[in-house]
Amino acid sequence: MPYYEATLRDLMKAGISREKILPIFSQILDGVEAAHLKNVWHRDLKPENVLYDASCQTLLIADFGIAHFGEEELHTLVETKAHERLANFQYAAPEQRARGKIVDSRTDIFATGLILNEMFTGHIIQGEGYARVGKVAPEFSYLDEIIAKMIQQFPDDRPNSIAEIKQMLIAKGNEFVSRQKLDALRQTVVSSTAVTDPLVQNPIQVTAVDIRGDTLVAILNQTPSPNWIRAFVHPRSMSYIAGTEPANWSFNGNETAVRLGHVESQVQQVLNHFKDYVRSANVLHRELLEQTARQRDENERRALQEAIAEEERRQRILNSLKI
Repeated sequence: MPYYEATLRDLMKAGISREKILPIFSQILDGVEAAHLKNVWHRDLKPENVLYDASCQTLLIADFGIAHFGEEELHTLVETKAHERLANFQYAAPEQRARGKIVDSRTDIFATGLILNEMFTGHIIQGEGYARVGKVAPEFSYLDEIIAKMIQQFPDDRPNSIAEIKQMLIAKGNEFVSRQKLDALRQTVVSSTAVTDPLVQNPIQVTAVDIRGDTLVAILNQTPSPNWIRAFVHPRSMSYIAGTEPANWSFNGNETAVRLGHVESQVQQVLNHFKDYVRSANVLHRELLEQTARQRDENERRALQEAIAEEERRQRILNSLKI
């Protein structure tokens, strides 16, 4: 593991300018979401466990030491080593303080809510009259509503996922928050709504060939999906020998075949063309996924913004009514 010279706590002590807080927080969300999508709950999130690399301004969620502890083991550790109380319980959700309660992704959401508020106010939320973002940074006062949802006492009242938090931030105009829709194309982190295709991470390749009668058979490294096959036969300018163009290849599992007919003497050229078709299909398949993901992201953002605008209009009207 590379060396990280600082933590989020160090950044907070040095002071983070307001305009940098949300971009930094978005990296924390990405890291927590990456764990959640692997069904891992951190359960000890705190600024000390967020490492910072100043050379590339990158944060990393660390110290998953209690992520896989059983609840009985966890409580035993806390109770028998009081001087090493996990996170000093300052960032622990209410369900972590009692035996038998369900601890899941929403426990980490509680802690991230505390961290976001502290990044602005310098205080960990304690009690009803806690320091709010709007008091110290009025232009970010909209975060108070989001934080309030994240730190609800009962898990069912909190957002169900990091993706929901990102949606709320995006709806408020924070376009920099990564939705990670193109996980397999650009990142290793995925989101619950990402378009994920193993053929992007591990593209189709020809691993072997065979001749069966008058048919050339290409064995592929895996079975192509219907979407990939559609990309394969998609009309485009490619070199081919009549009768062996992409539309004439038939697929069966991880094998694809074409009849050679009168082009038997040109079988090497047919194979070379086929490999070109495969490379072209891999590129087109990826591009189509990117296009679909971008469109879906834009549609979701527009719908969220419309929903927020409608709710704000509703509240504005209700606030103006007198009974």
